[in-house]
Amino acid sequence: MSLLDRLAAKTHEAEVYEARSDTLEVRFANGAVKGALARESSGIAVRAIRDGKLGFAGSTDRTHAAESRLVDNLLSSIAMGDKAGFSFPAKLPARTTQEALAGYDEKTAKLAPKDLVGLGETALHAIKEKHPEVALDITVSRGTAESKLENSRGARCEERGTYVSVGIEVNRTTENDVLLFYDGFTGVSVGDELDLAIARTLEKLDRAKRDVKLERPGKLPVLFSPSGSLVVWGPVFQGLSGKSVLSGTSPIREKLGQKIFDSRVELVDDGILAGLLGSSCHDDEGIPRRSTHLVRDGVLASFVHDLKTASATKQEPTGNGARGGVLGAPGPSFSNLLIRGGSRSQDELLRSIGYGLLVESVIGRGQGNTISGAFSNTVGIAYLVEKGEVVGRLKDVSIAGNAYEILKDGLGELGREQQTSFGSMRMPAVLVPSLSCMSKTA
Repeated sequence: MSLLDRLAAKTHEAEVYEARSDTLEVRFANGAVKGALARESSGIAVRAIRDGKLGFAGSTDRTHAAESRLVDNLLSSIAMGDKAGFSFPAKLPARTTQEALAGYDEKTAKLAPKDLVGLGETALHAIKEKHPEVALDITVSRGTAESKLENSRGARCEERGTYVSVGIEVNRTTENDVLLFYDGFTGVSVGDELDLAIARTLEKLDRAKRDVKLERPGKLPVLFSPSGSLVVWGPVFQGLSGKSVLSGTSPIREKLGQKIFDSRVELVDDGILAGLLGSSCHDDEGIPRRSTHLVRDGVLASFVHDLKTASATKQEPTGNGARGGVLGAPGPSFSNLLIRGGSRSQDELLRSIGYGLLVESVIGRGQGNTISGAFSNTVGIAYLVEKGEVVGRLKDVSIAGNAYEILKDGLGELGREQQTSFGSMRMPAVLVPSLSCMSKTA
C-alpha cells in the first residue's frame, strides 16, 4: 500500500509532497578559489485533514521505518492541529506546460565545477581589471530541483527546474573608509545577467570614488534604483500577503476594489511567465499558477493566497501556496512579482534632479514599523546628485518616509527599465520628488 493510501485510510483527506534537489557551488575568497561543495537532498512532507483539523509532518529520512514514524507524527499533529477550513484540490488543469515555461535549462543542469569557476573568473577579472584595489568574494552555484505532489482527491503535479546564481561581494577598505556592497543574480540560466551584474558593480565603484557631504538636508528628490526601491515596495508586498490579511496586520486588508495608489502603479503576480524562477504549472498545493493583477491603475484588485488564507478570508486561492523547503508547511508567497515601469529611463530621471540623492541600498531595511509603511533608514550605498550628475558617495545620511503615502500622493515617476531581482521580481527605479533626507555630519 502506498503512503498516500495509508494516510487516506486513516484520515478524510491526505496529501504527499516529495522533493529532490542537487547543488554544486564554488567559492572565491579575495580573488582565489577557496572551495567547492556538492550536495543532494530529498525529503517528504505529508498533510491530512480529519474531523476538520489539519496536520502536517515531514522528514528527510526515506526508509520504511521513517515512513511509519511519519504517519504517526502526522496523526499526532492532527490531534493538536488547527481547524483546516478548506479541502485539498481535485485534479485541476494547468494554464500552460513546463516546456512553455522553460524553467528547466539543460545547459544549466550540466554546468560542471570548471564552468562555475569560469563564471566566477569572468566577474573577477572584469572587476579587478578596472578596480584592482578591491577585495572580491564570489559565490557561484547551480542547482536542479524536482517535486511531486499528489493527494487523495486525485490531484497529481510534477515540476522540475534549474537555477544558476552568482553573488559578488565587494570590499574596498582604505585607512579612512570601508565600502562594502553586494550584487549578482539568480536565474534559470545565465543569459546576459552576469554581464549586467558586472556592469552594475563597476558603476557603483566608479560613482563611489569620491566622498561628499549633504550640504542641503531637508526635503529633497530621491531616485531609488530598482534594487533600492525595495524600501518603497517592501511594506506593500507585506500588505498584499494573504497571511497579513488573515492576521489583521495588513493596512489594506479591507480595501479591495478601492483606489489606494497613484493610477500609474500596477503590480502583477505572474506565475506562468516563461523563463523566471517563480514560474510553474501548479503551486505547492496543486492549484494552477496564473497571472493575477494585485494593483491595477492604483486600485487594489487582489491579495496573494494559499488554500488556508483564501478560505479563512472568504476569497479564492490564487495559486500562491509555497513551501519554505520540503519540510516547510505551505504559506502564501509571490511567484514572479512584476511592477509596471514608466516612460523615461533611470538615466533620464537622474538627469531631471537638480539637487538630490540616488539610493542603491539602505541599512536595516525591513526593520521598524514596516507594516504601516513607515521607514527611517541610514543609506548604505547612495550618491549625491547635482544638476543631473552623480558627484560622489554619501555616508551618514538617513532617509525617512511612508511607502503607502509615497505611492498614493508622493510619486514622481517610475523608470522604464525593469531590473530582474532575486530571479523572480521585476522592478523599475522610483523617483520621489520630496523625501526627508538628513545628514548626521551636517
